[in-house]
Amino acid sequence: MHQGPKCVMVTCGEDEILRWKNLSRFRLFFAEIFPDYVRKLHVNLHKISEICSNLREFSLKNKRNRPILYHPR
Repeated sequence: MHQGPKCVMVTCGEDEILRWKNLSRFRLFFAEIFPDYVRKLHVNLHKISEICSNLREFSLKNKRNRPILYHPR
């Protein structure tokens, strides 16, 4: 899962660490109050990730199979 705060703690000051901890608490609090919303958001983000992956794969495949229309001189 997301490990941003662990990485940030090494490179930032105490104020920044406190902000990350508060953000983590807020995320947990929000997830407890709105579990359906968080679940739907997670599912939608997963779908978006799959779409991006498919588009990237499709783009690479088309680049390999694209005919050369002209030869530069």
